[in-house]
Amino acid sequence: MDFSKLSEETMELSAKIGPRQQKLLFDQEFYDDEVTFHKADDAVFDENDHSHENVTIPTKHDQGPGIAFFVDIGSGSFCVRGLPVVENNLSKEDLVSLNKHFEKASDIQFFPCESIEVAEVISEQMINRRYPLEDNGLVNISDPGATWLIKYDDHSLALYFKSINVADRAIENIGAIGDPQIFRFWWSKISSQMHQSIGLSIEEDEKGCQMILRDHNNELAVEYFQMMLKVLLLGEFSLLEGYFDNIFEQQNINTFLNELSHSRRFWLKIEEILVNS
Repeated sequence: MDFSKLSEETMELSAKIGPRQQKLLFDQEFYDDEVTFHKADDAVFDENDHSHENVTIPTKHDQGPGIAFFVDIGSGSFCVRGLPVVENNLSKEDLVSLNKHFEKASDIQFFPCESIEVAEVISEQMINRRYPLEDNGLVNISDPGATWLIKYDDHSLALYFKSINVADRAIENIGAIGDPQIFRFWWSKISSQMHQSIGLSIEEDEKGCQMILRDHNNELAVEYFQMMLKVLLLGEFSLLEGYFDNIFEQQNINTFLNELSHSRRFWLKIEEILVNS
């Protein structure tokens, strides 16, 4: 075997993925230590099952950075397997050499991201995690749910990270789109940094986070409220300015909301795959 050529090829592959991920890709424990969100009837998966012979590789019309992934579906739960890539140009063999779980992928997908950094953030929070297939987040009140729940109308929105009244049909499940503690940090930042004159009440408690539109005649308040709903429901982010005195904090908040919108769109893609499987 020509080890110099093998080393050369390994370096070429490493150059195609994000720098933050390179230290993880060849770490056996990272891919073996899967995070599982349990459900009572969660099934046990056979990691040696290679029954899928026909593999669909994503087309290359989505260029640039993103996440190469597949949804590992079993009885009662599923796991999102993947990794961030600089370009959508890796073959299945390339992906397997970087992540052994791609060996059993029958349908490899590609989710485009604005940058490799955004792809890495999503991967760190959503990839290599197992979720129950029929999880509505409404479990024991003392336990954090695997997914986020939202309740909203034309003047308020509330995000919950723990289970609440199962009879409330106005509550929607928007998926496991991030770390609740990270969201709470930025929610608090938005609340403390936003101009008080904007006309938005932004609060949080032990269950979740709330935003109330106090002044329907304040165009800035209405615009920000609608933007936040689009981020959480549709995965759409619009760059808004004029809400914060501190430009540095404004840029950081906008960066976070942009990443969150990508996470929501990624979850919508996962839901689409589950519906069609």
